[in-house]
Amino acid sequence: MARLCGGVAALATDASAGDLRLAGSPRPSRTPNRHRELVDREWAIPRQVHGARVVVLETSRGPLDVEADAVVSATSDACVAVLGADCGLVGLASPEGLFGVAHAGWRGLDAGVIEATVKALGDLGASRL
Repeated sequence: MARLCGGVAALATDASAGDLRLAGSPRPSRTPNRHRELVDREWAIPRQVHGARVVVLETSRGPLDVEADAVVSATSDACVAVLGADCGLVGLASPEGLFGVAHAGWRGLDAGVIEATVKALGDLGASRL
């Protein structure tokens, strides 16, 4: 786990950590709730659709029942995630403790998911990322 600015921590995994999809997801996990072994909290993971929608997480509670490809938050104890296979994943943090993650495949990049995530963090008050 890496510490980023503003007290935000980032964790990246690969297939060796198992299938991290939440139980009850459209494609059921072969290893239900394996994500709790990495971080023992409710994760906010949107239903990713290869677009540019950003959701603002206003509480520390997950999971999210929303279609989006990025999540931003100012909630210090929130645990947010996006999943990727051959798509890129981008994590951003600010000195103010704001943070976000984006699922950025070619469709999302073309739609502007990175720009939308940066704008959402700026709207929350990020001075720099």
